[in-house]
Amino acid sequence: MINPQRRKQITRAFLEALSMAGGYALEEGLLFNYVDDLVKPPLQFTERGCVTHALKTAGLIRNAEDSLDPGMKQWVITELGRNRLAAL
Repeated sequence: MINPQRRKQITRAFLEALSMAGGYALEEGLLFNYVDDLVKPPLQFTERGCVTHALKTAGLIRNAEDSLDPGMKQWVITELGRNRLAAL
């Protein structure tokens, strides 16, 4: 269970990173490097999975397929995610 204040901080950093990508997909490793720079202490492995799952389930982010490397995990922000970011 993640502290609600920390979850909000992580969510904001996650959505900000995707928003700054200008509609392009961000590779998961780069995304979490950015989030770890903003959120202290850096996210633990379990927090990464929980937050990613929660944001995807809520419809704030979605997977982006890469035709050159189908195994690469990439994420993009949805319109709902942009609205949530504006409300945070």
